[in-house]
Amino acid sequence: MATFHFHDLLINYPFGEAISQVLNPQEIRQDIKDIANFSTSNLPTVLYTGRHPREDSNIRANSTIVEERFASIAERLYRFAVLDYVALPENPELLDDDVLDFRAFVGFGAIAAELYAAASYKSLTHLLAVFLLRYKIEWILCGEKDGSHRGVFLGEYDLSSAHPEVEQYFSIEEIAIASGLKLETVKNALSRKEIPRDRLKRIPARSAITWISRKEQLPWGITCRFIDDRLPINGQTADAWLDVMTDWERTYVEPQGSVSTWRVPRSNRYLMINSGGRRKCILTLPFEPDEGLLSLGVLGDVDRSHESTSHFHDRGFPGGRPAKLWQVTVPSLRVLKAVVDHLAHLSLSIILPSSVEEA
Repeated sequence: MATFHFHDLLINYPFGEAISQVLNPQEIRQDIKDIANFSTSNLPTVLYTGRHPREDSNIRANSTIVEERFASIAERLYRFAVLDYVALPENPELLDDDVLDFRAFVGFGAIAAELYAAASYKSLTHLLAVFLLRYKIEWILCGEKDGSHRGVFLGEYDLSSAHPEVEQYFSIEEIAIASGLKLETVKNALSRKEIPRDRLKRIPARSAITWISRKEQLPWGITCRFIDDRLPINGQTADAWLDVMTDWERTYVEPQGSVSTWRVPRSNRYLMINSGGRRKCILTLPFEPDEGLLSLGVLGDVDRSHESTSHFHDRGFPGGRPAKLWQVTVPSLRVLKAVVDHLAHLSLSIILPSSVEEA
């Protein structure tokens, strides 16, 4: 009946579904209401008299107050569970007490359901498990970074009530939850050695997080990359980062969302990014990359100038399809930052919009 170890929180967890589908706010609120009613009526009985107190008894707690308090805590945990970036409360340290009290409240739910058959609590265990998993990922990533974002991320705060039980390794269940995959899918990835394991068949935390970060179902991908810009990046994340973190101007968006074009500020330089890309981040350049850009860590510079290309190359660049088209792959946010800095600040020759190729 214990509900205080991570594995115990996963009973009936629907592996293979995205976290946003697993956690239902209405179910969470109903379970909180049921447990609040049980706790306020039964705990005084157990602790004081052995008999249910009268409605006007001064030892009977107000179930509405209890419900509202834990609904408020659950709402904060839910936001961290399903949203990518969440602004921290004014005093993030107070979350430590909230998480501890919520774990105790879940324990009341276990008592209610398993000894009294009085309430359900599974939605709360799943909520708590997901929150603890996000904290574990952030805690590990923040422990490795240089401190340049001090006070911005949840994982920078020492919440003893949310500390990972095993910090150095990940379980198959943890990987499946974060990536929204079935357990069998994760096991197959391990058998194909997509996820490295040590000699004792344990999954090192860093290997797990790197693999998870490539999965589109991970709800905290941008936050993880903001904490650790060495993680793999795809076109979707790169496009979002350019939009939020730079003063670059988006000049074109392909109707299906496959690509977008960006203009480097204070220049006539443009580049196209596969903004719909889920696996890789590919930049299409209307100029041949110089040695400085190639030295930044981009991969696979390919000349597409004489190849048949998609219609969005005709529409996405000013003046139509450029005479030169080169593509490079950007493996991480750290490399993307370097490319942005290189194009925006270094003394490169201004590249004007290329003339349209003759039909």
